[in-house]
Amino acid sequence: MLNQWKELLAIDRYSVTSSSILHDLDWKIITMLYQPIVGYRAYSLYMTLWGEHAFNKSINIEHTHHNLIVGLQCTIAELIDERKKLEAIGLLKTYLEIKDDTKHFSYELIPPLTPEEFFNDGVLNVILFERLGRTIYLERKEMFKGNSSKISEATEITVPFNHVYKPANSSFSQLMEIDKDSHDLIKRSKPETLIIENNFFDFDLFIQGLSDYLIPKSQITFEVKETIIKLAYLYSIDPLDMQKVLLSSIDDNSSINIELLRKNARSYYQLQTGSIVPTINSKENKTDTNIENKSKDDRLIYELERISPLEFLTSVSNGSKPPQSEIQIVERLLENQKLSSGVINVLLYYVLLKTDMKLTKSYVEKIAAHWIRKGIKNAKDAMELAKNEHRQYQEWATKKTTPYRKKPIRKEIIPDWMKSEDTTSSNQDAEKILQKDFQDEKKKLEQRLNNYLLGKSETKGE
Repeated sequence: MLNQWKELLAIDRYSVTSSSILHDLDWKIITMLYQPIVGYRAYSLYMTLWGEHAFNKSINIEHTHHNLIVGLQCTIAELIDERKKLEAIGLLKTYLEIKDDTKHFSYELIPPLTPEEFFNDGVLNVILFERLGRTIYLERKEMFKGNSSKISEATEITVPFNHVYKPANSSFSQLMEIDKDSHDLIKRSKPETLIIENNFFDFDLFIQGLSDYLIPKSQITFEVKETIIKLAYLYSIDPLDMQKVLLSSIDDNSSINIELLRKNARSYYQLQTGSIVPTINSKENKTDTNIENKSKDDRLIYELERISPLEFLTSVSNGSKPPQSEIQIVERLLENQKLSSGVINVLLYYVLLKTDMKLTKSYVEKIAAHWIRKGIKNAKDAMELAKNEHRQYQEWATKKTTPYRKKPIRKEIIPDWMKSEDTTSSNQDAEKILQKDFQDEKKKLEQRLNNYLLGKSETKGE
């Protein structure tokens, strides 16, 4: 962060407030559900602010940010990044006041969502699933289930209030005078929901299209609208496709079923990408900030790790949607071979270069099986292996049939000094021609990818 000093200095002061009481359950929720999303640094910042508030809430002491930097062992830039993570996820609100050229920050701690709200959020639960995986995710969910099943067969004998207590006979006037100013008392505030700034989804276009299907605007409640924005952001669904998703989410009462809407959006994403859940990362990324200083190959690896296989195939098709046969190849690589998106993109990139822009299922899967046995987990390792094994892969591509028995051919070992200079020279010339053709095709493919990414970034910036 080049201009962090303009945003925050170590000498700038801050205080911690909270309009709500934070309970032991909140600590468990933040630790087990939020920490895997925001990371340990942001988690430590929240807990530090919580601890300061617990000790200083009666006197509201101010500190300088040097206090946080030393305590958390971080830089100013890191502190700003971690604070913004907490703000974005709804755990913190930040207020700024400037007095006598001195900045005063007020950090308001916000309680987390309840377990029920979290696991039904539609965004946070998806991110947690992507971070933890199915097994640990289910374990965390099980932690927050109640024990009502243990008493389901018992009969409740609890007595009501009026069976024990009687109303007072004294006048209430004095009490009413005392209690008339009760709005400043500490209360349990409603947890913050995720705020997603809608600069990517044309909601007007979405609504206009729905009028053709006779869906009344009254059905698009605030909750439905917020859900649609979240799903469009999470699954990259455009307004026209979102209309189809919504139409398939109408229940028997001709009402929009939000739970069904989430399920159908997830199914749409899986159908389009072959991935179970989308990968969501924090926008601040060290690789991203320094990418311009990296080599050409490193920049290519960065882009291949960042986009989905469907986006990659779209980019090399000059923006056209890839055919269903190619989508099915990607689905098999994701579901059966369990390869990451970055590795799949390198595989597709390599095969397209080697086979004149054609994807052959058997060839793709043969290389994929080799990469799985080699334990390839990321795009960089995949690209390195493709370079080292390109001769072997080229043989697989040109080999049409494999006979069951092959008659051994005796090869004579010829010393280097007996080899014809003309033969050596012609082999070198042929290799140069092949390399030139390969590099030409590589440049074309990279140009298509760059054009697609440039067009995509310009569309987001509009």
